[in-house]
This record gives sequence, C-alpha cells and structure tokens, in this order.
Amino acid sequence: MSLFVASYETRTSKALTFAVKFLTDSPRALKEMRAEHDALVRLSGNGKLTWDDYASMNFTHCVIKETLRLGNVAPAVFRETAQDIKTKDFVIPKGWAALVLLNSTHLDEKNYPEALTFNPWRWQHEPPLELSKDPWFLCFGGGARFCPGYQFAKLEMALFLHCFITKFRWEAVEEDHLHYFPYTYMVKGLPLRLSPLQ
Repeated sequence: MSLFVASYETRTSKALTFAVKFLTDSPRALKEMRAEHDALVRLSGNGKLTWDDYASMNFTHCVIKETLRLGNVAPAVFRETAQDIKTKDFVIPKGWAALVLLNSTHLDEKNYPEALTFNPWRWQHEPPLELSKDPWFLCFGGGARFCPGYQFAKLEMALFLHCFITKFRWEAVEEDHLHYFPYTYMVKGLPLRLSPLQ
C-alpha cells in the first residue's frame, strides 16, 4: 500500500495540502502566519530568504508541527521489540513486530487536549527548529528508525508556505475534509480558487 501511495503523491505535497486546508479553516492562524511572512518580506528587501529567516519563522514551525500531528501522512511505523514489553495485562514478547498506529497517539485526547482541533499555538513552548520532545509526536518516526530527512521536509514546507502566503489569496471551491483510513488524505483533493495577492 505504501509503495502505491508514495508513487502517486509525495508525503510533502500531502502535508502541504493539509497545511493549506487547516489555514483556510483557521483565519486567526492564517492572519498570524501572514503577518510573520510579510515582516520577513519587508526585512529582506530583495525577497530572498536566509537560514536566519527560516529559523525565525516561529509560528510557521508551530503550523508545520500541528499539520503533521493532525494530518500525518505516514499512518503507522513498524518496530521490533528488543525485550519483553508489558502493557497493562498483555506482554509483547521480545522479537515480535509491533505496528504503531500514529493517529492513535496523535489524535488521542489524553495526549493532546481537543485533539481534532487545529491548534498551532500548542507548540509555542518548543524551540522552532527542533523536532518535538513530546514522546507521542512521532510524525518522523523515532529511535534508530528516525527519518534522516525531517529537517529538509520541514524546510521545504516552510519555503512553500512562505511563497504561497505572500503571493496568493485563495478560497475553497467546495467543502472538503480529511479522511484517516487507510491513510490520511483529502476526500476531494482540496479544490481551491487562487488569485494573486497584489
């Protein structure tokens, strides 16, 4: 299933689609993000971003983390148990493969209050360039199987969102929503009507 999905749509493009959807549905978040990026455009003068500009996108990093939490494009990760693991009354024996469903942690109210609500402000206490220290936030895996390209994926998302927000306005052509099974996707593909911002 993953090979079919990966050959059709990249994970970054899906995550960006989800980010645009969440920003479309949250005018307050879009306003704050637009203010952050408009300030960068004014400061740069030539329209080119530097690494320091990227590092200063505090709210953008919150939007990216929240997008990946709500719309994680990797539905699950496999792990082999290195020792017997007891959880409640059940023991997972050493050497067994365990399938961790990421939505089960990312959308759990015990881990994230109002878990189905897009709330990028929940990440404001964390350093922007680091991945979350939250043990439930597994959008790039973890441990020995941690994704080596996670910083590049976040950079790609931030640069796209910068260009998209500073150059365009948009409106949804029709109502759309996320579907979570067998993987996360937009039911209608998020049809939008774009127009130049200026």
